[in-house]
Parts: sequence; structure tokens; C-alpha cells
Amino acid sequence: MVTCGLRTIEVARADVEDLRTLGSKTVLYVQGKGKDEKSEYVVVTREVERAIRSYLSTRDSAEDKEPLFTSTSNNSKGKRLSTRTIADW
Repeated sequence: MVTCGLRTIEVARADVEDLRTLGSKTVLYVQGKGKDEKSEYVVVTREVERAIRSYLSTRDSAEDKEPLFTSTSNNSKGKRLSTRTIADW
């Protein structure tokens, strides 16, 4: 969030398939404020990409349509993180 200037709702809505390669850069497509589609993107630094890819490799499942970041709590394990959970970090 910090390195890309993302809002909590943009992080919460991100899916695995939104992390893509565009030319020589890795980007994360986001649903911009007031938009219906994920048509805008932010460039992800190599360090952030490595961290995300490492995180995804530890998950049981990381299919394209699944949330990029999931909960590990007992009540919502594997489900999309809420904006409140992200804000409380």
C-alpha cells in the first residue's frame, strides 16, 4: 500500500490475476475511485513483487480469480481481507 499509494479498498479488491507483467514491469491493476472496472494500474517494485510472490507460494491455493490477500483467522480463513482488517495492520 505504501510503496504504491493504494487505498485499503484497492488492496481488499485485488485478485491474484490483477498482478501482471506489462512490458518489463510488474503492475497491479486496481479499481480506481468511482470506477466499475479494474482499468488503472500501479507499478509494483521488484521487492514488493518478490514479497507478494513469496506470500502466494505459501498459500494452499492462489488461483487467478481468488483474492490476492486472504485472511488467516479461524472465522474467515482463505477469504478476502476486509478493509477494516487491512486498516488495523
